[in-house]
Amino acid sequence: LGLLLVGLAVRWSTLAGLPLYDGATIIEPYRYLAPAAGQKGGPTSASASSALDNGSSPIVAIATTELPPQAQIFAPPGALVLPPGTTSIRMSIRPVAPPQTLPGDGTITGNVYRISLTNQAGAPITAKQGGDVTVVLRAPGNVTDATMELFANGAWQRLQSSPAGLASTFLAIVTDFGDFAMVLPGPAPSVSASAAA
Repeated sequence: LGLLLVGLAVRWSTLAGLPLYDGATIIEPYRYLAPAAGQKGGPTSASASSALDNGSSPIVAIATTELPPQAQIFAPPGALVLPPGTTSIRMSIRPVAPPQTLPGDGTITGNVYRISLTNQAGAPITAKQGGDVTVVLRAPGNVTDATMELFANGAWQRLQSSPAGLASTFLAIVTDFGDFAMVLPGPAPSVSASAAA
């Protein structure tokens, strides 16, 4: 009887065919700030501002608009160190040209992203130790072994990174902000090779 009801329902249905589950994740090609031949350009930026939540930092969650996003930052409530006099938080993510100083332990893959958190007066905001403030970056292609690094105070710092589970994305818990990039392990490019690129 159940099979008969299903058969009749399909026959009398106004659908043109069997229903299709439309839940697949769309993965767009990586967008490069300085695309080479055959690469897609036009990476996006993201910015937001937020008032404090009872004098403490609110939830932070911003991301670029690619699918999946190429750069994201998340912070739980109260995870940020606010300079005195802070009344609101300004957040931004934008792709930037790599600094002249390149990582000494590998090669940057994809874009460098400048992630900035400041208060309304432009004073820099940092994150608390153990605050679980997370930066997520996507690497191009099918990268499985890259490490996220932060360029700050004139040097690259390796961050404890782990795969985020989708489309070559990686995450790292951070306490400072600046220029972030995914770095493939191996010999760093020579000065002459860097100049030629």
